[in-house]
Amino acid sequence: MTGTLVNSGAILAGSLVGISVGRHISERLKGIVMQALGLSVMLIGLQMALTGREIVMTISCLLIGGVTGELIDIEKWLERMAQRLKARFRSDSSTFVQGFVSASLLYLTGAMMIVGS
Repeated sequence: MTGTLVNSGAILAGSLVGISVGRHISERLKGIVMQALGLSVMLIGLQMALTGREIVMTISCLLIGGVTGELIDIEKWLERMAQRLKARFRSDSSTFVQGFVSASLLYLTGAMMIVGS
């Protein structure tokens, strides 16, 4: 439980830093950082997958999760939440919604959340 709380706190702190500092960083640099983070997550995921022993269970979980997410249209729900947050914080960022959805998927459902916790 401690790991989950620390990880959640670190995600929130990093988000706040990103919001405050993000205005001063060029779009090109933001793109490079996102690509580097994406590659890092892929590497960690591949590393975990290659060391796993229950490959059929892993594939089954991925299929069940993917189908369930598509059936409940989870991306639409995340986009709606991002639009509400964008309006609430009066953000004029053109990438706010995309960033929120990407960060949510990366940190709340991805390998980084599992490894972080």
